Amino acid sequence: MFDVIYEDITNIISKFSIPICLIGDFNSRTGELDDILHIESEIINHCNLNDIASDIFPLNSLNEFPTVNIKRHNEDKNTNRNGELLIELCKSLNFRIVNGRIGLDKGLGAITFDNNIGKSTIDYVIASSDFFQYISTFEVDILDQNLSDFHCPIILSLNAQIIEINTLVYEDPLASNISFTPIHSKWDRGKILEYQSNFEPNRFNNLLNMLEKLETDGPNQHGLDEAVKELCKLYLNPAIKIGISKSFVPKSNHNYRSRKINKPGFDRECRERRKRYFRIRKKLKNSQSHRDSLILKTEAKMYKKFIKHKMNLFCKNIHHKLRLLKSKNPKEYWNILNISKNNNTHSMHINNFYDHFKELNENNVENLNDFDMNSIMTTNNDVINSDFTLDEINNLANKLKCNKANGIDNVINEFIRFSPIEVRFALVSLFNIILNSGIVPEDWCISLRIISLRIKVLRKMQTITGGYH
Repeated sequence: MFDVIYEDITNIISKFSIPICLIGDFNSRTGELDDILHIESEIINHCNLNDIASDIFPLNSLNEFPTVNIKRHNEDKNTNRNGELLIELCKSLNFRIVNGRIGLDKGLGAITFDNNIGKSTIDYVIASSDFFQYISTFEVDILDQNLSDFHCPIILSLNAQIIEINTLVYEDPLASNISFTPIHSKWDRGKILEYQSNFEPNRFNNLLNMLEKLETDGPNQHGLDEAVKELCKLYLNPAIKIGISKSFVPKSNHNYRSRKINKPGFDRECRERRKRYFRIRKKLKNSQSHRDSLILKTEAKMYKKFIKHKMNLFCKNIHHKLRLLKSKNPKEYWNILNISKNNNTHSMHINNFYDHFKELNENNVENLNDFDMNSIMTTNNDVINSDFTLDEINNLANKLKCNKANGIDNVINEFIRFSPIEVRFALVSLFNIILNSGIVPEDWCISLRIISLRIKVLRKMQTITGGYH
């Protein structure tokens, strides 16, 4: 085993030249054997190798770290063949055993294995000398029989350096220069009169002046866009005042803690029992008395037995519900059994959606080449080209469907449908300017596409199991 480890590590070092750390059960009892290969300074001086000694011999480099003990401690004084092989591996690779050298285990070398036969230290962290600069602390935790029957957890904490990612390296194709502040609106029919009475006369007069200026001076893109923004504010401000609309503020991911989802059957009672067990475990962690150790073992067995009972009860209830569904609702029954087949994971990236819709909006050059510009009819159609009237606007506004999503202007259909009649006159003037000039507001050329993934199988499973906890 140690020969294979040696070959793997030497290959990794030759290819990548990186610090290396191994952690786990080596089944090795090393006692207090020295894991450092000492090179006599007299030999180096006699051979005049002072300048190149560090390149030839694996000199002890732990002197650079004042928080690390050069001499390793170990409560287990016995050794075995695997322990001797582990020491030889450390010497040949210039690795060091972390146990008993640093952190809360400094000067101790605590026992990591405890059973009826005896106690020993067989779980280690071994690391290359250049890895020690990243170690924050090391400790051997108390034996928890819910984690392992005989092995104590060994905890290694590292110093992490936050690396800032240069966002200029990757150019996001979804990035846009369009400014959009989403506003969430939920219409309330009981507030129609309140909504109409909160319209601002000054803003309405300002909109009329802007439209009149466009008609007299000639329409332009900037002026038309500003008039449309003023119209949107005219619709939105009353809704915000009466509480129908409010700005959407996304939650920051900096301090956001996602809710942990426990596996099915792990209910509130299980969580309370787990908290009680962790509380006792933390209280008795540093205790060395035999009595406290027995209390902890007893509590661990009771907690394990309780969780096992709850899981068995949960499975029993699920089986009972499935039996009833098999005869009363076979479709639901087979949907639950085939949940693994229906819940396929797709590796499609959101950029694929972007490319798809981008291609849909691109012009087809081949079809344009076959188009004859001379075939366009130049005769005027008085019905189509006639100005919009107030009756037309009123008729179309009253037919607008409710409970529909808004566009980039944040204006929902209810705002247009239940706005005061005076605003309809402004709409008539705006539409006629667009009709006669052919200039369309930029916001009207932008669409919002929201991708919504619906997982029906998960909802069905929650109905049967009573939800996830």
